[in-house]
Amino acid sequence: MDYQEGHNDFNEAIDQKRQLALEQRIFEIKKQKRLNITVHVILTFALQFTLVVMTFAELATNCTYTQVIISQVSIFIMFARFICATILHLSCVDEISAGLEMMKYAVNHPYKFEHFSVAWMSGFLQCMSCLSVEIANIGVICGANDTISIVFNFIALAIIAEFDNYVFNSMKNESFRELCSKEFTSRVLIVCHTSSKKCSNEQLSTEVDENGNIRPLKIDFSSRVWQN
Repeated sequence: MDYQEGHNDFNEAIDQKRQLALEQRIFEIKKQKRLNITVHVILTFALQFTLVVMTFAELATNCTYTQVIISQVSIFIMFARFICATILHLSCVDEISAGLEMMKYAVNHPYKFEHFSVAWMSGFLQCMSCLSVEIANIGVICGANDTISIVFNFIALAIIAEFDNYVFNSMKNESFRELCSKEFTSRVLIVCHTSSKKCSNEQLSTEVDENGNIRPLKIDFSSRVWQN
């Protein structure tokens, strides 16, 4: 009987050790994948920002572009510039809005992230990349004095704005890319807190904190911690 109990205890210890090893392996894989995605995000922004800075440097140092920008052009050139600037702006609106929503969700729901600052940074980099590309686009198309050059410059800057989408689509074998899908985010990233003035301080959310208390629905500046 003692032998049987000892044998069972030994098997349970082996199973617990295997389970612990499996959980450790899963944790390491998740950590590696998160690092991989973070590196892709930072690298994509670095490439976009580098090209934008080089574009601004060219506009500032090349006298040809400066002369075209300050010179008078025909109404047709002005209309072509207006069309290209408007189209690129409309294409960047959704990207900027998504980045702002990402930043707002991260600061309003920090307890849902292991490091909410990383989530906030992702939204911030997305907003900054789109804004910098759009400003560079305006400078480039204003530095072109014919319709073909305006269209070509517009296409080039529009491609730079789409770098993040190209990188995301290239990660076909990355299982974590499903975490960015609309089906997943609509079910998981549910807004439980708001900073809207229409919400009163007495209203409660459906979320419970670590002490078992229901979290407030409204988030204001005084309720945030220093790093948030």
